[in-house]
Amino acid sequence: MSQLIGSRLSFAGVQVKCTPCDRSANLAAAARLIQKKPGYDFYLLPELSCPGYDTEAFTQREELAEDAEHGPSRLFFAPLARKMKAFIAYGIMRRCTGGAITIAHVVLDDAGSVVAVYDKMHLCNLGVCSEGGQGM
Repeated sequence: MSQLIGSRLSFAGVQVKCTPCDRSANLAAAARLIQKKPGYDFYLLPELSCPGYDTEAFTQREELAEDAEHGPSRLFFAPLARKMKAFIAYGIMRRCTGGAITIAHVVLDDAGSVVAVYDKMHLCNLGVCSEGGQGM
């Protein structure tokens, strides 16, 4: 990271079409898109890109929730971050201490280590959205 100080960073927003509740398919789709566009310093995936943002995913949140540090999404993206020599940020349902589940974004550095986790502060309650009334 020290070599980036004073340099320009390049970001790629990766819009992946997710399949609700199919983490493996979503991870594979994201990896394909990232690998098609090498050379960026940072790849940013959407909110809940791993489980898919869908009402069905919210009803299966107990099964889909994972630990940010040791969960299946981190284990999948860490080698990809190393291979691409880039940071990768992706969205999960995160199981927190005490059992609470949050919508979270995890950032891996180019060594595959978790360097940041952001837990969404509040759920959507406007109009039609999958988060509303789910009691996360």
